Amino acid sequence: MTDTGSDIAEGNAKPYSVSELAFALKRTLEDQYGFVRLRAELSKVTFHSNGHVYLTLKDERAAIDGVVWKGSVRNLSVRPEQGLEVVVTGKITTYPAGSRYQIVIESMEAAGIGALLAQLERLKAKLQTEGLFDPARKRALPEMPSVVGVITSPTGAVIRDILHRIRDRWPCRVIVWPVVVQGDAAAAQVRAAIEGFNALPVDGPLPRPDVLIVARGGGSVEDLWAFNDETLARAVAASQIPLISAVGHETDTTLIDFVSDRRARRRLPPLRSPPRCWPSYAPPLATCRPACTAMAAGWSRTAAAASPHWTAAWRGFRTWSNWPARGSIWSRAVSARPWTATSPSTAPRWCGSHRGSRRSCCNGRNRPRPNGWPGSARGSAPAWSAMSQSTAPNSPG
Repeated sequence: MTDTGSDIAEGNAKPYSVSELAFALKRTLEDQYGFVRLRAELSKVTFHSNGHVYLTLKDERAAIDGVVWKGSVRNLSVRPEQGLEVVVTGKITTYPAGSRYQIVIESMEAAGIGALLAQLERLKAKLQTEGLFDPARKRALPEMPSVVGVITSPTGAVIRDILHRIRDRWPCRVIVWPVVVQGDAAAAQVRAAIEGFNALPVDGPLPRPDVLIVARGGGSVEDLWAFNDETLARAVAASQIPLISAVGHETDTTLIDFVSDRRARRRLPPLRSPPRCWPSYAPPLATCRPACTAMAAGWSRTAAAASPHWTAAWRGFRTWSNWPARGSIWSRAVSARPWTATSPSTAPRWCGSHRGSRRSCCNGRNRPRPNGWPGSARGSAPAWSAMSQSTAPNSPG
């Protein structure tokens, strides 16, 4: 006789190994919570040397560990910082060896504008404490730059506006370093452009700029957030070339505005017109006056030397532009011998032997055409009169 009760109890309570239970829980959690969105405050943020980011997500009553793998760090919209309120997306997983569960974060964004502005204020306070906002460390702008380096998008309206302003105010050579000015890659590209300009040799094939301009049009806080990056702000502060920040409109403020050597004065543009971002700085009049005086004197000498040539050209233009229209009375009243050959040393002059009064024939607009010309009475070749300038009755012009 067998004990069926003990067999049933033993069958219902099948023992698991620790590994079986741990991996069974892992599969259950990952299947049930394979995609979750979580709003929380960041704490214990650690950037590991292997590229991963370890942190803790918490609220008032609970906390959960999180990890951002190295391949996902570049896809984050904001940089993880202590105390930042964020909304993360990821999946729940467990670590069987330690009996812990965590969230693997795939994306992260700030939880509203307030969280972004709070993060910006904390970063501003940090950099100000380090002295990066000190006016004493800002460099003076060159009064007459020969080369200007512009870091902006090559397809936007800002670059066209900058080139137009430079051409009007101080024509010089412009070198454009194309970058994207919005999105996750913007801060890294702008930082690389600043470092690239500073790395140019002074006597190299590509001239080193005398001043740099970082420019972008206006936008929302999220659109301009790339210019609030801490690493970009430190690159601007470390630039050996004076740098002008021309990002956004006058009401927009970014972090590089505080660390740059000069913030461009920008006004809000009229409706449907491109933003005006060219920095308004001009050399003093006392510095420009000698160069302007020398240029004016050179232009005067050139004009004086070219005056006789322009006068002769104008006389010739008046001569040939005042012939009468075809079929007019004077084109039909040309005499048989109005012109005879002229010597090369004397200019063609009017002989005064054609019909009509000398005044009406040789002055004004009623001048006959020589033989052989369209509208003349004869088809023979023109013959010019050999007369000196003193004996010409009425010279043209």
